[in-house]
Parts: sequence; structure tokens; C-alpha cells
Amino acid sequence: MTCYVYFVHVQDTTLTFSMDWVLLGFAVVTPMSISIGLAFKRRENALRNIALFRSCAFQVFLAHASWDWGNVCDSGRLKATDKQGYDWQDHADQCLAELIGMADELCSFLTLPSFSRARHRVTPWGRQEASRTVEVAYRLWDSLLTVRMSKLSYMTEKLKQ
Repeated sequence: MTCYVYFVHVQDTTLTFSMDWVLLGFAVVTPMSISIGLAFKRRENALRNIALFRSCAFQVFLAHASWDWGNVCDSGRLKATDKQGYDWQDHADQCLAELIGMADELCSFLTLPSFSRARHRVTPWGRQEASRTVEVAYRLWDSLLTVRMSKLSYMTEKLKQ
């Protein structure tokens, strides 16, 4: 609307009107300011969630790598290999590999291209692109939640024994 009024006034100099520039400033600047603020808030929230995931993954690894319940009962891990022949260093390495794999798959999942735009609903090419992206997203999410979390849960059960 601002451009329209400007160009009409430039082309037709017989128009005489007064424009309240403060109102125009609020009409243009306020939506841009809110949009930028919301984008930064989304970014800060995403960074906070990434930091939370990182700290939780680190604590899970520390639990699997260093917890020793030898003082509580006789079956604690006092050595790298315990009485039943379980290798705890290999256990910690497997846990680290699972956590790194989870972070890698989560990164791949979060950086997938968008598949919810109008072109993905309207055009045949867009529908194909969206279906491929959704298929990859489901495979990554399934691997992340079902496979890797199940392995980590099983490793926790080993740790508790």
C-alpha cells in the first residue's frame, strides 16, 4: 500500500493529501520487528533443546562408562571385565557409538527439506518430492526411536544387572 500511494502521488501530482508517517512507520516496522523477534525466539529455543539433548546424552554415556555398584553388592564392576565375563569397556564404546548414531540421525532428520508447502500439495512433482521426504523422515525416525533407543535400553538393563 505504501508503494502504491507513493507511485500514484508521483504520477498524479494533483492528489493532495496528508499522510501520518508515524502510523505508516508502525504499519511497516511493527510486523517486521515481530517476525524477526519470533524467528530469533525459535532459534534460541532450538539451541536450548540441542544443548539439553547433548547434556543428557553425555550423562547417559557417563553412567554407562563409569558407574560402579561394587560397594552396594558383590556384582559391581571392579575391573574392565567382570566375573561373568562382560567387557565394560566394550559396553561403554557401544553406548558411545549408539549415542553418536542417535545424534547423527537426529541431525539428518532435522535438516530434511520442507515438505509442507503449497507446491507439495498442488503439483505432481511437489507431491513426489514430499512423499520421498516423508519416507526418508519415517525411516530416520524409526531408526532413531525404535532401533537405537531399544539398544540403549537393553544396555541399561545390562548395566542394572
